[in-house]
Amino acid sequence: MDGSSYESNSKIKSLIIVDYYSDDVEKILEISTRLLTLIHDSKLDNEVKYNYKYDEKTNKARFVLWGSPTFINKATAILKDYEEDGWNKN
Repeated sequence: MDGSSYESNSKIKSLIIVDYYSDDVEKILEISTRLLTLIHDSKLDNEVKYNYKYDEKTNKARFVLWGSPTFINKATAILKDYEEDGWNKN
């Protein structure tokens, strides 16, 4: 399994991709800020990788997070707060 990866002391590395559909850009920025705060407050800067992109045409924010299962669990707890806020694309 060759390929580019991030370095971490964690024995298990997890990845989640979250698509959040919303036309409320402020809400999307709030989510991003909370995730970044989690990373910085947990002193996990060197243990996780985070990527965020917003597509205005589809009103879709994509959050990609790599890290330990503990970090992913904390991140999904934040995302859970917004589970009902977005709109269903289907």
